[in-house]
Amino acid sequence: MLFTAAAWFGFIIVCLIFCFTTAALIALASEGWGEFNWQALLDPYLLHITGFSLKQALLSTVISLLCAIPIAKLIGCRQFKGKQGLLTTFNLCFVLPTIIVVLGVVSVYGRSGWLNQWLNSEHSIYGLPGILLCHVFINFPFATRVLVNVIEQIPVNQWRVAEQLGFNRFYRFYWLEWHAIKSQLFPLSGLIFLLCFNSFTIVLAMGGGPQSTTLEVAIYQALRYDYEPGFAVLLATLQLVITAPIALMLFYYQPALKQTKKTGYQKPSSLLDKWLLIPVLIAVTVWVLLPFIALMKEIINFQAVIKVFSQSLINAGIKSFIIAVSTSFLTICMALVINALLFNLSSHYKANNHSKRIRRQFGAVIAEGVTANILYFPAIVLATGWFILLWQLTDVFQYTLWLVIIINVLMAMPFAIRIIKVPFFQVANHYQQLSMHLGITGWHWWWVVAWPALSSAIGQAAALAFVLSLGDMGIVALIGDPDFITLPLLVYQYLANYQYPQAAVLSVILLVSCFICFYLIEKLFRHHNA
Repeated sequence: MLFTAAAWFGFIIVCLIFCFTTAALIALASEGWGEFNWQALLDPYLLHITGFSLKQALLSTVISLLCAIPIAKLIGCRQFKGKQGLLTTFNLCFVLPTIIVVLGVVSVYGRSGWLNQWLNSEHSIYGLPGILLCHVFINFPFATRVLVNVIEQIPVNQWRVAEQLGFNRFYRFYWLEWHAIKSQLFPLSGLIFLLCFNSFTIVLAMGGGPQSTTLEVAIYQALRYDYEPGFAVLLATLQLVITAPIALMLFYYQPALKQTKKTGYQKPSSLLDKWLLIPVLIAVTVWVLLPFIALMKEIINFQAVIKVFSQSLINAGIKSFIIAVSTSFLTICMALVINALLFNLSSHYKANNHSKRIRRQFGAVIAEGVTANILYFPAIVLATGWFILLWQLTDVFQYTLWLVIIINVLMAMPFAIRIIKVPFFQVANHYQQLSMHLGITGWHWWWVVAWPALSSAIGQAAALAFVLSLGDMGIVALIGDPDFITLPLLVYQYLANYQYPQAAVLSVILLVSCFICFYLIEKLFRHHNA
């Protein structure tokens, strides 16, 4: 095979991820098993937070998709100036630090926000409304971006046939667009549900009290404040029971991803679509940019700016940068070798031996399931398990940085693998036989064949991993010692101490850093691709 060595590295990485997860679960279970009480499952408080976790995740998913489908249908069929910039902004909304989203939403819709000032009211959004607002703000652009991509991949000949048959607006939507959209509805809704169900920072900041707490936040409170490992194990088990079946169904139901070249064909659209396009674009742009604009105005508060620029900011910035760079580099390396493993396993599907083909197929599903375990094993559970394990063996705070980097790599891994998978499989399928015939293998193949074709996807994955890890707060908040401060945690500390101007100024710094780094990383890889 072409990638035998890389596939073996991928296999080793998958085994290490499995061992890392298993060790964390064993450590947590051994610590809390003596206090484990099955009768606590009937505790009214536990039933309440379980119900609330399901309710907020379900509502966030439904609202995000209901908003995304009509917008994607309108944007996906039209070509206009600024479309690529708008879609890039949608991508950024998904990966931005959630603490920035929280501050931006509060600045616009909070009790002292712009909306209440305009309406002369004091309506509070803390609780379920605030959680839904933040979740929809993040997931609605992400869902729209995915569905626009799906609509753009409808073959041109299908549009031409529909035009020749005289399809009206309704028939075009039903026979072409809806067929493409519904193929992605289940995986998309499942992913959004899992992300909202495992949401931590938003629920912690916007929950407003015990009535609006989720399982993820309850695990954090049980370990950080009450130190009840038994109750934390019970909560983690309950969360695993709910999320694991959904995650497994997502792996089994993966529609084939395609990468098609864009053409200059202008898809037919009705007069109503043309009239609706501009007002809808204005509304979507205002919805996305308004929280960021509200934060930007805080930068004119010079006293807050002077207070923010301190030694704490420099230390937090250095730690955040080290975490982001390390996470991005490790994520890309691991995603590449794991994709090599998945390709080697999937290429055996064509073998004549049926039982061998089934075993390989099952192995590919297991490997992909292990690398995406962060979707059903909460990151806080993994961090806590390793914190307890290291606590019993050594000075745990010496390894805080490595723990934060490893768990951030696991959090970015499913998305990086998915971004690189389609172009990787395409280039491997197209050039496998030719490369073997010409003797282009090993590092030579990766540099001569793979790099020109994959550099753009690698850049996207690297930028996503960088910004995701730059904005992570939950892991550091749980296992970090008082001296281990990152930029998002510094923002949260300002908020907790009711220093909103300083929190807003620091959020602007973090926001600008994310935009610049995301743009530069993508541009760097695009430059090499050219």
